Amino acid sequence: MFIIGNLYDPATRYEGAQTVRGLLPNSALLTVDMPGHVSLGASGCAGFLTGRYLLDPSVATGIDGTVCPQEFNPFDLVAEDPATASSPDLAPKVRAKLMEQIGYRPMH
Repeated sequence: MFIIGNLYDPATRYEGAQTVRGLLPNSALLTVDMPGHVSLGASGCAGFLTGRYLLDPSVATGIDGTVCPQEFNPFDLVAEDPATASSPDLAPKVRAKLMEQIGYRPMH
């Protein structure tokens, strides 16, 4: 079992992820040092390690205890252009900027 816990999740506290880790033998806890309720799609590190686990669950023991750092400040994306903060087209712009920063890039 692979558990992901964000340190600053407003919906599910990180302590809950730690509790689940303790209750499930042979589980692994990946810590993501960022705000928000979701890490996949917002953390390249978490996405990469989750992909490794899905391809080979035996890597979980090596991932257990790993902390993925915050790769960017999500509030900076809106602060770049405060005039568009209430614009209905803000979400697509933020999504495009996020993908530039954390999108999967295959290695050759």
